[in-house]
Amino acid sequence: MRLAHAWALEALKRLHKAEENDSEQKFVSEKTDEAEILELLAKTKRHLGDLKGANQTYAELVALRPDVRNYTKSYLDFQLENIFSEYSTVDLTEEHEPLPANLLHTDEFTRYKHTCNGLLKQTPSEERDLRCGYLTETHPFLLIAPIKAEELNHDPLLVVYYDVVTDAEIEQMKTLSNDYIVRARVMGYNKSVVSPVRTSQFVFLPKQSHPLLRAIDVRAGHMSDLNMDFAEDHQFQNYGIGGHYGQHYDAFDAKLERLISNRELGNRIATLLFYLTDVEQGGGTAFPYLKRLLMPKKGAAAFWYNLHADGVRDLRTLHGGCPIIVGSKWGKLKALTFHQKLMFFSSSHQCSIVGSASLIRAIGDLASCGSTVDNAFKDLPWLCCIFMFKYYIYEMGLLSCLF
Repeated sequence: MRLAHAWALEALKRLHKAEENDSEQKFVSEKTDEAEILELLAKTKRHLGDLKGANQTYAELVALRPDVRNYTKSYLDFQLENIFSEYSTVDLTEEHEPLPANLLHTDEFTRYKHTCNGLLKQTPSEERDLRCGYLTETHPFLLIAPIKAEELNHDPLLVVYYDVVTDAEIEQMKTLSNDYIVRARVMGYNKSVVSPVRTSQFVFLPKQSHPLLRAIDVRAGHMSDLNMDFAEDHQFQNYGIGGHYGQHYDAFDAKLERLISNRELGNRIATLLFYLTDVEQGGGTAFPYLKRLLMPKKGAAAFWYNLHADGVRDLRTLHGGCPIIVGSKWGKLKALTFHQKLMFFSSSHQCSIVGSASLIRAIGDLASCGSTVDNAFKDLPWLCCIFMFKYYIYEMGLLSCLF
């Protein structure tokens, strides 16, 4: 809200400057109304507790436009609301709120905000074991067309693949979606609703609508090594200046499972997010609990798991789209689901950048059942340990990672 106050002051300053310049005055007066700026300024001061400043700005507004009843009514409502209050003054010269003493001990929104601005990030020691390289093991085709991959987190897995869509494909996908794109909505109780948390446009297109989308599905299967038969339709998104998507989860909460309209599709095991444009400033994808900020890179795609191995939502995958400051952002999201509550890790999954991270995840989950990895078998019934070992090593295809 302090930033809104600063923007209103700057707009007022530029408007007055344009009025002094005859060449700019006509153009600006057609685009901007001083009364609108004063109304916004009064509202921000009122919200921030600067009652004396709000009263003064409301008085200026009513004096400027006494003919507008809404302005007069807002001023009277403000006076009635604070009739017994002392008109206090707040110093609003600082555009930003003071930083918390410890960013790690803050609420979700504060973490999201400071991940977007780059203040909350991983330390060099946390990044030490992360690697980059070529992905070749998830499908035979990748032996002749390997994919550049960069690990950004191991547990939960977060990977970025580079140069996975061409400029020509991107332009074609934009053309396909342009005629159908509408204001984005979020999932409510048994229906989607418009929300100020998500200020963007989007559209869902099935893969059957164009051969390119079917080709992208095949490519997504190569990258993720997951079955694409039950993946959701392709979701195209466009964010303009100020467009954002606040912190959220892609997977549904198990407790709200009864609210999912298409239960036969199951939950969203993973997400594959394609970046179709570069963004001059802002527009990153922030993961507050992973302390990661992914900046849009045209042609790249980010992949992450939304669920634990047992199908429970992984709370560490909280993420959000940061506001666009300069430019615009196009993205394509592919939500990968599992059918009838069964995960579908491919049996051909081999040891790779993704496979190694999955093995680390498997060992971590096994260790969490006991005090340490060494004590896990001692603390658990043998049958349980054998079942878990079989699931991770055979069902997830990680046998080659042990040798």
